[in-house]
Amino acid sequence: MAGKLTFLSGIIRHEVNDLKNDLFGGNESDKEMTAEASAKAKNEEKKKEDAQKLYEEERRKKREKQEYQREKFRDGIRQKYGIEKKSPTEKL
Repeated sequence: MAGKLTFLSGIIRHEVNDLKNDLFGGNESDKEMTAEASAKAKNEEKKKEDAQKLYEEERRKKREKQEYQREKFRDGIRQKYGIEKKSPTEKL
């Protein structure tokens, strides 16, 4: 009976170690694959950063365009009603 339990516990221990290696990359024989995976992960991270920068730049341009349109609208109202534009240092 003890021999069967030892055998089963050995199999379970082996399976658990395999799962840990799969999850945490602890297998020493796959160093080349982890280097490739690391390089691939760095490449993916760089692509994400570039995409984020591009998105932020497009968003900034869009906001500047919207603000220009708003200011143009405000200038039209100021001209129509003869209102002078406040200087940035003036307070209410």
